[in-house]
Amino acid sequence: MVATIGRDGDPGRFGPQPPSVTVERYLPQALLLPRCRLVVSHGGAGTMLGAFAHGVPQLIVPQAADQFLNADVAAAAGAAIVLRPAEVTPAAVREAGRRLVEEPGFAAAARAVRDQIEALPGVDRVLATLTASAAARCRRD
Repeated sequence: MVATIGRDGDPGRFGPQPPSVTVERYLPQALLLPRCRLVVSHGGAGTMLGAFAHGVPQLIVPQAADQFLNADVAAAAGAAIVLRPAEVTPAAVREAGRRLVEEPGFAAAARAVRDQIEALPGVDRVLATLTASAAARCRRD
């Protein structure tokens, strides 16, 4: 397990950890996500979409802003379990994590989301389409 606690966090405050646990201030998601079987996060767009781009199911505990909507969309896709802040207990997190790793439907749904992301047009194509559309609009005006 890898836990990131933010650039200003102190990993030492969590005390000694077993060899299977790493607590870090920050690690680039690109290094972690290809190796993950499960992501637990607040459901921010960057983390959520990054995990889905790698086909990883998620346990989302939304805190604010768009995180509640992101969590609801991920759960509706069948690729996440959502725990509202008042529902978070060690037992609830353990059970949700167990289900996400052991029940194959969550991973299959996360891979389906990944496939949808991969099927989207690339940036170059989108830019060309937008540029052509704007140029056509300017010619009409």
